[in-house]
Amino acid sequence: MGEINISLLSVGQVVVNNPILNDCEETKKEYLKRLDSYIGIGQWKRRKFGKAQMAAYKKIIMDSGDEGEKRGISYYKFFMLLDIIQILGYKVKKADADKFEKIKARFSSDYHDADMGLVDRVWRAFQGSGKNKHKKIQALAKSSKLKNEEQYIGLMLQNIKFMEAKPASVMVTATMSAGKSTFINALTGKRVCLSKTMACTSKLHGIVNKAFEDGYSYKYDYDLGLTAEPDELLKDNELNASDKIMTGTHFTGSLGNQRMIISDSPGVNYSRNQEHKSITYKYLKGRNYNLLIYIMNATQLGT
Repeated sequence: MGEINISLLSVGQVVVNNPILNDCEETKKEYLKRLDSYIGIGQWKRRKFGKAQMAAYKKIIMDSGDEGEKRGISYYKFFMLLDIIQILGYKVKKADADKFEKIKARFSSDYHDADMGLVDRVWRAFQGSGKNKHKKIQALAKSSKLKNEEQYIGLMLQNIKFMEAKPASVMVTATMSAGKSTFINALTGKRVCLSKTMACTSKLHGIVNKAFEDGYSYKYDYDLGLTAEPDELLKDNELNASDKIMTGTHFTGSLGNQRMIISDSPGVNYSRNQEHKSITYKYLKGRNYNLLIYIMNATQLGT
């Protein structure tokens, strides 16, 4: 499960606040065509996260309905530039300078009214890390030239701060049918774990809290999907040879603002499959968690 940075699962989808969702189908298709072209120039579709993000953008934008705003594609040029940064997982590297110059050349050709100095400023604002980066992005959001994109930039900064925060890690384990998955579903406010009176969990199931609610859940189970349907979260991909599945969703309630990873482990006493116990013990012995919660069934305390 080391092919992507797990912290990327804590990033919310800013595109749900992109006005392109309310535009006509023709403009949406042109938006996606150009965005795909810029990502292609940078050769970023080879990355697992970049590929999954592009698939998510296509689904979210094209499934949003047709409100017929017809603003024209030029209106969205800086939204598109910001979307490139989102698709990169906010990893804007100085080493990508040559790729960015090629994108700038295409950008200048596509949008003759584009302020290329502002394009440079947007790109540089997302380089680096820490408080200096935050200040540059905050200043960007206050720019009179980016009034339409102010909320978008604010959500991106929220993503960055959330992703950079050290997560609290909670391990939940139990004997069979004690209510472990039901407890986790209640904790997250989402149905992300199977809850039946059976040994449901055969792998460690990590649930990562996302920065904000965007209406979508992520699943990293060999493949990476960023628009997973609720029933997909409850199924195992047979191609995943590891003992771990990761999910990203925004927690509701009091934990919503907490950078947190909750791990749902297999039951420790499932006699039909001793692998459940060995997987759980492996992660317990690793002690890569801040808190261990052991769930007991109050009706079976004597067993």
